[in-house]
Amino acid sequence: MTDYTHNDLVAKVKAVNMANAYANELLAKLTEFFRPYVGKDILKNDGSLLAKIKGAMPDFPSDNDMSVYFHTSPYSLAWTVITCVSSPRQEDYSIAVYHETTVYIGDIQGKTLTKLCESYQDKPDFRSDYTVEEVLRDREEAKVAKEAYDKAKGKLYLFGE
Repeated sequence: MTDYTHNDLVAKVKAVNMANAYANELLAKLTEFFRPYVGKDILKNDGSLLAKIKGAMPDFPSDNDMSVYFHTSPYSLAWTVITCVSSPRQEDYSIAVYHETTVYIGDIQGKTLTKLCESYQDKPDFRSDYTVEEVLRDREEAKVAKEAYDKAKGKLYLFGE
C-alpha cells in the first residue's frame, strides 16, 4: 500500500523548491529589467503593462509544471510563479500538488514605478533546498511545542491568559 501522505509531502517539497528557485531567478531578472523604468509610467489606465514594456519583457515558462503570471495592485508590481507536481496515489492515478510564490518587484503609485524592492527586507531569498526530512522534523517540533502550550494553557483555565 502506498503512503499517500508521504508522497504528497515529497511532491509539495518539490513544488516549493521549484517555485522558489525560479522566483529567485525571476526577481533578479525583473529587477534589472525594470531598473531603467523607475520614476516612469509603466502601466496603462487599466493596470496592465504598457505595450512597449510588455513587448520587451523576458519570456516566462508556461507549461504543466510551471507558469508565471503578472499582477499589480495600486501599490505594487509583482509576478507569481505557480508550480505543479504530481503525487502518485495508485498505479494509474495521481493528484496535482501546487505551490505559488509571489515575487514583488517594486512599488507603484498610480501608473508610475516609484521604487524597486532591493533592500534586504524588501528582497527575500526564496529557499529552494527544503527536504522532506527537515519538514518532518519541523512538524514533530511543532507538535511537541503545541502539546507543551496546551498543557500550560490548561493550567490557566480558571484564570484566563
